[in-house]
This record gives sequence, C-alpha cells and structure tokens, in this order.
Amino acid sequence: MFTKKHASIILEEGGGTAIATFEDVGDFSVSGLQENSAAAVRILNRGSFEGYVEGDDEEITGSFSVRIARETLTDNSNFRPLDAVFGTGSIAALTTDNPIADGPRSYEMIYSITDGTASAAITFTNVRLSASIDESGDTLMLQISFTAAGFMDVT
Repeated sequence: MFTKKHASIILEEGGGTAIATFEDVGDFSVSGLQENSAAAVRILNRGSFEGYVEGDDEEITGSFSVRIARETLTDNSNFRPLDAVFGTGSIAALTTDNPIADGPRSYEMIYSITDGTASAAITFTNVRLSASIDESGDTLMLQISFTAAGFMDVT
C-alpha cells in the first residue's frame, strides 16, 4: 500500500539525466490529467450533442512542498532546489527539455511512488517551475508549483 511517505519527484534535463530528486514528497497534487492531454470539444448539431473531437492541448498543473535547511538556500557548492526554478547554479549549463531550445527552460518530471514491492510513476513533459518560500518554521518550506505541457505515460 502506498502512503505519502513513498513518493519522490525526479527532475530530468533535456538529455534525460536526473538533476534533482525530492524525497518524501507528502503533499503532491496534480490536476488536468486527461486522455492525450487534449481538450474534448463538444460537437453540437442544432443544439444537440453529436460527439467529441480532440481539441488543443491543455496544461497540467500541480504543486509539492520541499523542506530545506536555511543554509542550503544560499550554499552554491551543491544543487539548490531554487536552481531548478531559476535555471541557475549547478544546472545552469544543462540542456532544456523545451523543443524551442532558446526559449524558457523546461524539464521532464517523474512522480514516482514505491513501497519496496510495488511501484508506479507518471512522467510529465515540458515542465515549468515556480516557487514560493515560507520561513515561519525551523526549516524553510518551498512550495513548488508546476505547469506541464503533457504527460508521457503512467506506469
């Protein structure tokens, strides 16, 4: 049985290399998952429903939280979670997943859950990240939001 303690999120750069893994993600949420990542456009004939045709791709959105020690926010000797948001630091030179290579940086993101005997994963494509920071506790809480152009598969 999976619980929130079994989840991790892996970010990959355009070449398919993992650049960051966020462990024990307990509040992952996603919305907008649907067949082919595309809208279903209703076709009406004289006001009566005829059927659906596939429309434009729709974005998939979601979020998750990451707790970090305060000093890791500014320690540029290692990967910092905000580096993935800003495209800076240790990942600045990595390849983007964005098909328009000189456009904004995007990633492939894998949401993975495993309990040691069973596992499942959803792979999201062309993921853009944004973040907010909450410093009210002993550690910093990063709320990372994402927008994905689609998903490749559910395994």
